[in-house]
Amino acid sequence: MNETQQANVRRPSTRKEVQVKKPVLKRQADPLSLARSLLQQHWGHADFRPYQVPVIKAALEGQDVLAILATGYGKSLCFQIPAMCLEGTALVISPLIALMKDQVDDCQRRYIPASFINSHVTESDKCERYGNLRAGAYKLFYVAPERLESNEFRRVISTTQVSFVVTDEAHSVSKFGYDFRPSYMKIKGLVRFIAEHQTRPPVLGFTATAPTDVEADIVEGLEMKPDYCRVMADPVRPNLAYNVMRGNEWSNLYMVLRSFKPHEGRYIVYTGTRNLAEMLARDAEEDCECETACYHAGMTKAERTEVQERFKRGATPVIVATSAFGMGIDIPNIRGVVHFGIPGSVEDYCQAAGRAGRDGLRSDVTLIHNERGVSLCRFFLDMNNPPWHIYEGLWEWIHDEFTEGQAFKLSGTIIAQRLRLRGCDTSPTR
Repeated sequence: MNETQQANVRRPSTRKEVQVKKPVLKRQADPLSLARSLLQQHWGHADFRPYQVPVIKAALEGQDVLAILATGYGKSLCFQIPAMCLEGTALVISPLIALMKDQVDDCQRRYIPASFINSHVTESDKCERYGNLRAGAYKLFYVAPERLESNEFRRVISTTQVSFVVTDEAHSVSKFGYDFRPSYMKIKGLVRFIAEHQTRPPVLGFTATAPTDVEADIVEGLEMKPDYCRVMADPVRPNLAYNVMRGNEWSNLYMVLRSFKPHEGRYIVYTGTRNLAEMLARDAEEDCECETACYHAGMTKAERTEVQERFKRGATPVIVATSAFGMGIDIPNIRGVVHFGIPGSVEDYCQAAGRAGRDGLRSDVTLIHNERGVSLCRFFLDMNNPPWHIYEGLWEWIHDEFTEGQAFKLSGTIIAQRLRLRGCDTSPTR
């Protein structure tokens, strides 16, 4: 690693903390030498990428690790290789059924014993897989965070040798854990549960983006040790050509669409609304002279699955989509990612841009600026953040009704009702 890369790796202190499960190598060998031999045997690569080495080394040394590696840096390999090096099974918590299926399919193609449990698995298959898990037949076992609350799952885990607890797409802890998917807050409880029956396994978190506040949420939500190892890669990949186009957005868009070369790879065009995605998909099919599809959350699950599978196979080389598309898309030859409008955040932009050029070849990331995109971002900001007078009314109500140190539990609906009784307008209109 160069000096910049070394500066992004935080080494743990020597202070003793809670007991952590010590790695048990499958056979006597230098950990990184064994890891490299597995890399060559199962992936066909001669050596690791620079940022992968400190992550794998720390994991094999039994440290908690937070790896912030942009899409395309090979995060999955950073926990798959250590799982193969050690005795036991790595428990991988993954946010999407399609994502865990893709990763398990990839493992099985590489002759790596892996499996998963989700709501689509039949009862007989579930029993068989749990039996195999108990017997130590898998090196990696994937589950959704909601599975952690199952008593049946916990009974199985209590008698399973767990090498690591891995959280893939770890920013979901911060993004979803407080409301939409509170099961993410159960991960630290699972780690404690395993520690009660065995010893505490190392905790690994992987994400492409994590600003300071999100990192703090991840560390707290996963209950990482204070001296966890943090590895952060430069999010700007040298093979990606970044471009911002101003001026007439429609002329710019059609110019970009005509530059696509579907025979060389695949392309994703992101836009802010479902209607615009459907309209642009029709236009793109004309300009690209190839099959094009749209993807958004308003489509049925079967429709979305079919579009995604055709894109992965290369049968549909161009996708026009909202931000609902893309998590877990591991396709090496995406030659271009286009944003028609402004992404919701810098993190969203980095996540989407990183899907281009995973094979290391030059790929284009283009942002087409337009006022419609700016207005849409402002609209979502307004919808997600109450106006100032509501904050002011809430503060006055708390100040008048409660004393310092007093705890209360009230729903948002009840609080809104009480604010309205005080004359505070809580309607979302501006």
